[in-house]
Amino acid sequence: MALRVRTKVQGVGRGAWTLGSTAIAVTSGVAQLIVSGFGRVVLIAIFCLSFVFMCAKMLQLYVSHGIQSLQRDLDECRQILTELVDHASPKCSEEIAVTYHIGVDGAGDYVVDERRTTPDSTILVLPLRLTVSFELGGAPSWEGIEASWWCEEEPTHTLNIVPVEQRTGRQRALAVFRPALSSTTRWGIRYRPEGGLWNPLRTSGKDVLRYHTEPFENRHGITLSSLTVSFVFPPGVTSASVREAQGRGKQESVVQDGSLRVTWNISPAPSTSFFWTITVPAWSSHR
Repeated sequence: MALRVRTKVQGVGRGAWTLGSTAIAVTSGVAQLIVSGFGRVVLIAIFCLSFVFMCAKMLQLYVSHGIQSLQRDLDECRQILTELVDHASPKCSEEIAVTYHIGVDGAGDYVVDERRTTPDSTILVLPLRLTVSFELGGAPSWEGIEASWWCEEEPTHTLNIVPVEQRTGRQRALAVFRPALSSTTRWGIRYRPEGGLWNPLRTSGKDVLRYHTEPFENRHGITLSSLTVSFVFPPGVTSASVREAQGRGKQESVVQDGSLRVTWNISPAPSTSFFWTITVPAWSSHR
């Protein structure tokens, strides 16, 4: 990767040096033909301005090529990091509770992903898959996701979320702990996907959620002792249907602070994909 950057920079440097040498040679030759001292001063001033412009242009090209090369190197590093994690098997057990807050519009949609991790040995990184919308199309932008995260062990431990892959309908990331986890720890992330998450539900009264308990290709070392998924509807929604495709798990509905909350749970949770169909009759009547 460093070789590619160096080769491009050398190419830019050679071009600038050639241009500069030519300008100096031409200026010197013409200056010898001008007898007037004033003419020499004018020509030298023009040359100085041209030289400054040439230096600025060279710097612009240097920075532009450097940024493009660094971006490619960053993408390559993310790909390598993803492949490394795909083949890693952190040994631990986890309890996951994901709450989907459904707003009256896209700006009100956000997700709270809370976890309780018990490592069998020290763990530095854990895989994480964020829920994003297929409906918007294209790869999600990490910069467009408003996110915050926490770790109960702070300030002795710090947590950082690092995005490693962005595809249509997929945003994978790594939770990086410093120092590595060695005991049971609660941590989580709260995020707001760009463009909303439940637009089809609001427009048609029906939507589908797919959740993978295997955020990366290999999760054999992680035991998911409990998975809880909750849906919190905005005030005014008095009834909603949440059905898991294969009828797995248990669920209950309660009203908290004026909002309907439907909670689904399975313990232990298998390594698989879950599909829920969510229906809001009141919104279906608006079609």
